[in-house]
Amino acid sequence: MQKSGLTSPLLVKYLEAYEKNPKSRVFAPLAETYRKLGMRDKAFEILKQGIKNHPSYLMGYLGLAFCYKDLGKLELAYSTIRPFVEGSRDNIRLQKLFGSICFELNYFEEALDTYKFLLFLNPRDRAISNIVKKIEENFNNSFVKNELTINEIPTSEISLFSDNESEKNRWIQKDLTKPNKTFNEANEKEIKNEKSSFDLIERVEKEPNIKEE
Repeated sequence: MQKSGLTSPLLVKYLEAYEKNPKSRVFAPLAETYRKLGMRDKAFEILKQGIKNHPSYLMGYLGLAFCYKDLGKLELAYSTIRPFVEGSRDNIRLQKLFGSICFELNYFEEALDTYKFLLFLNPRDRAISNIVKKIEENFNNSFVKNELTINEIPTSEISLFSDNESEKNRWIQKDLTKPNKTFNEANEKEIKNEKSSFDLIERVEKEPNIKEE
């Protein structure tokens, strides 16, 4: 395994799986871990190689968009995930990231549409509700007076996921095919049924020769 001064348990776990099978989809959470540790160059390197191996894997592009956003390259972040927004309504993390990017770019119409959708999924989310309310209150005037700025909404209200959301859940896409179910019920079902990147890691560790689709 590659030498590293970092002792993150997640990094060690993902790195071991990645080195067993460099063409596996574990590249996405591995790159995300590097990004969170401030090692963006390494994250970019892994993401770009991973996307070459899996050109249709959404999580790779999502990780890339996060890296661009961290660097303040909002237009690049926007263009990276914009093509996936409509077809990935079930990916809550992507929707939150896209809404945040649109807001910071002053694309208020797209931001409002995205946050309203998130509020529809979880009407009890007070943070999202406050964002929607503030954008709506200032939406018309913003085009004329340019009064709406990112500073008007506390950073805590536009976080990409709540503090109590587990690392595993962040990599699971939610099932919206049954609109009559509550947000939490759909979430529980998806956590049980969907093959996440963490499931893949466990399979790789148990079956080193497993091949990626």
